[in-house]
Amino acid sequence: MNNAQDLSTETKLKELREALLQPMTTLRNNLSKVPLDVLKTKYKQGYDALILKLQNAASDYALLLVFHSIRIPRDSLEECAQGMNQLIQETGVLKRLSHAVYKTQDIDAFEREAFAMRKTVLKELADRYGEQALISVDETWQPLVELQPNKQKKAG
Repeated sequence: MNNAQDLSTETKLKELREALLQPMTTLRNNLSKVPLDVLKTKYKQGYDALILKLQNAASDYALLLVFHSIRIPRDSLEECAQGMNQLIQETGVLKRLSHAVYKTQDIDAFEREAFAMRKTVLKELADRYGEQALISVDETWQPLVELQPNKQKKAG
């Protein structure tokens, strides 16, 4: 990955953060003025549109936070996707991300959960795919296993 791509990812992260923060702030403001049950009934159309906007923004931002700059072998994509879906279910991260968005409207908590999930994903990919799983570090692609703490190379 080169500096232009790094800048592009950084720019995209900022854009997606703002795209999530704006409707989170709107939801927080609405909830401070109107009870949730009233939002869901009297203001249903607007509330549903806001929730859809939050769902899309949260999904896009979380995906980029968790999976940016990661490469795995093309022939392992389906298996990896299944493994990542299972890992997401096992960790319960979706429930915590949803809580940060819908209950507390806390972007910092959302990002902490996404970054924690990224660490879990990186470890899982390194354990599962070894030297075939790569991450961009300082403009070069390096095997994830080389970046894992307390990993020693096997004597051959």
